[in-house]
Amino acid sequence: MYGGPRGLSERRPIEAEAFRPAAAGDFDGDGAADLFDGRTTLYGPFRRGAGTAARTATVPGGHTGPRQAVAGDYDADGRTDVVLTYPFNGDDYEQNDDPPTGRPPQIDYYQGGTGGLRNSDPVPPGLDSMATYEGPRQGVAGDVDGDGVDDFVANGEHHVEGAGARSKLTVIHGSKAGLGRARPSRVLTGSGTWWGSSPMLGDVTGDEKPDLVAARPGFSLTDTDRLLLFPAGARGPATEGQQTVRGDDPGLPGDLEEFSFGPLDLLDVDGDGRRDVIVHSHKYGRPYGDFVVLRGTPKGFLPKEARHFTSDDVGVRVGRR
Repeated sequence: MYGGPRGLSERRPIEAEAFRPAAAGDFDGDGAADLFDGRTTLYGPFRRGAGTAARTATVPGGHTGPRQAVAGDYDADGRTDVVLTYPFNGDDYEQNDDPPTGRPPQIDYYQGGTGGLRNSDPVPPGLDSMATYEGPRQGVAGDVDGDGVDDFVANGEHHVEGAGARSKLTVIHGSKAGLGRARPSRVLTGSGTWWGSSPMLGDVTGDEKPDLVAARPGFSLTDTDRLLLFPAGARGPATEGQQTVRGDDPGLPGDLEEFSFGPLDLLDVDGDGRRDVIVHSHKYGRPYGDFVVLRGTPKGFLPKEARHFTSDDVGVRVGRR
């Protein structure tokens, strides 16, 4: 769909066989948007009406169907790069005497350039440590340290002998020298198998520095879901000053389902220059959902001032009736 003075145009199919885009960006730096599915790149500009790309290229050794593609300019060259993560099935590949062949790596990195995307082999420092059974699961791109270059943040498992289930958030710094090549990665750790899930970056406190927001799902009515806020520091998000909002805090609806209190997006919904978080509880097994808006303030999130509404309040159907 093309944008214009009256909004989006009618949808037009893209002429590409078996192509499901996973990432978008300007991979070759020509000013036009391009699409990438993990193996094939459709380079813009796309012809109006025909839906055909200016050119098509395939990355050697690429794999389609990534779990997630996180696009960002990690080396400050004005061209979009992509981090791809793939699901890892340990039973298939570690405990099977005859595992499937041709499996993708768990993590891959493609750099943008004048000719388009190219595979980075080996992957940058920091990313290689993620290509294990422990992670990553989800990632996000953004300038967490304020140097003007995108960084990569992802969560995954963190095993500590005798410490029970733990997880980690890893910050891999981008730089003109390349992703992970200017300084060591930073690791934040916490308890719980899914601690640090759904990471997002944005200025919540209004200090013009990006804060990190993530979730920690609960597993019972007594172990309720949590929303985590890591305020920006000199080196990026830090556990010092971390704020935890529980799903049963005063001001929040008390009937939110466990393992469903997850952030949807960071948006400035009230125009005060600070990002607010929109949280959704999917109400598993029920035909509607709960939405909570936690406003960003200089002190972080204030649960007592949260706004709450359901999908029925705004006429949106969530799930099946």
